[in-house]
Amino acid sequence: MFTALTLAGIGGGSFALYHSIRSLVRGKSLEFKLPSIPIPVSTLRKIKLPWFVVFLAFYIVMIIIGLAVRGNSRIVANTPLTVLLIGLAGLLPALTVLTLGAWRVHNPENRHWPTTWRRFAVALTSGATSAIIFAMIFELILTLILGTSLHISSAQIDDPTAPIPNTARAIIFFFLTIAVVAPLVEETFKPLAVVTMIGRINSVAEAFLLGMAGGIGFDLIETMGYIGMGSSNWVDIAIQRSSAGLLHSFGAGMTAMGWYFLTHPQALKKNRILIGIGCILYAMLQHAIWNGSFVFELLPDPVGKYIATGTIMIGSYPLPSELIIYLIETILMLIFFLFVTGRISGKKRRPFIPGPDHRPDQPPADPAYPQMQTPQPVR
Repeated sequence: MFTALTLAGIGGGSFALYHSIRSLVRGKSLEFKLPSIPIPVSTLRKIKLPWFVVFLAFYIVMIIIGLAVRGNSRIVANTPLTVLLIGLAGLLPALTVLTLGAWRVHNPENRHWPTTWRRFAVALTSGATSAIIFAMIFELILTLILGTSLHISSAQIDDPTAPIPNTARAIIFFFLTIAVVAPLVEETFKPLAVVTMIGRINSVAEAFLLGMAGGIGFDLIETMGYIGMGSSNWVDIAIQRSSAGLLHSFGAGMTAMGWYFLTHPQALKKNRILIGIGCILYAMLQHAIWNGSFVFELLPDPVGKYIATGTIMIGSYPLPSELIIYLIETILMLIFFLFVTGRISGKKRRPFIPGPDHRPDQPPADPAYPQMQTPQPVR
């Protein structure tokens, strides 16, 4: 956790500071491009491999290595190696989701990608720093208020290894804290950087992608903290947190897109306000359902007992059976993610036919969102 916060503060802060200075002196920023990697399979044929496939392959290898060294005290005692493994376990799935989102929202018919490295760097760094700080402060305040009202201690509320409370009052407090307070606060602050510059966002695709970046920054720090609590069983928590990158980035992307619709009258022809509010509420509801999934452990036996104490065997490695619930939720979330990103990219839209006033150096307007221009190559 210390390493993650240090890297976010120094590395991300330096990157954001550099781009801020460049912006003040009117320096240009390059497009945030993630073109597919061409791989020759023959002298006359190449295949293009998207980046998310590469990161996913590395993550699978990372999990295999983690399972192989699972519980090895000598590996845990080697602090630099453990930090590296934990870092990769948190970073690789987040990069997989981010590159998948960027690949999906970019329309191949357009020459330009939705955003620039400058805006991406600010959104990512904000999610990993200011969003974390604000979320911690407001969650602490609201949790203390709830705890005082219900006469419950808030100790160990963020410990992933802590057991589910066994009293009605404690369960209510636990549910309100993680399924109401956390989604409300976190989904508000994750895309904070995007909201502050929403007036200069050029397209719904850019708003969604920058929101995803903020969510990924938030996820990286949170996941490092959770995995770091796992000690020798960190790989178990890493597997359980594999979908957290999708949860946080998709939620933040939806919130940012909601703000874009609310603040850009030309974004949609009708129901703009309702759709904008709906996007924000969806992000909070998605997060609430995910966090509140522990209620399945409270179901009558044998279902509740199996989810709470059962195991799933992957080869010779046991994993908690509660992963079944999160796997179902992940599949549903991924399906809707692919649907939303497909609508954003507008891959089925009609070909662009230049008009008499079209400049070759300027990208065409987005037919899916009338009067909305796609971003310039540099800003």
